[in-house]
Amino acid sequence: MADRVSAHIMIGGVLPRSQYPFLVQAIGSDNAAVDWDGTPFDPAYLPVNDPLILMDHEVANGCFGRIEESCRCLGLHYVRWSGGYAGSFPSVRVITRAMANRDTI
Repeated sequence: MADRVSAHIMIGGVLPRSQYPFLVQAIGSDNAAVDWDGTPFDPAYLPVNDPLILMDHEVANGCFGRIEESCRCLGLHYVRWSGGYAGSFPSVRVITRAMANRDTI
């Protein structure tokens, strides 16, 4: 079983509306919420001038695997913070400036 910690991801960039369903599916797979209380992400909500901010208290290995993979494929930038798990991994902040590779979607 994977170690689970709190994590936060902030996603930015320009996403064509036609690609939005891929990101929504990834968010659902990783079960990310819009606040620390666990309010589910609403696919109808798409911030226009602000980054999309998601979080969860129970993130396997501190990574939003599907969300991060989708961001890289869609050419979206993201910053992720995750808490550490004693004896397994430290608390980290990851900054990714992804280049679009829409052929892999």
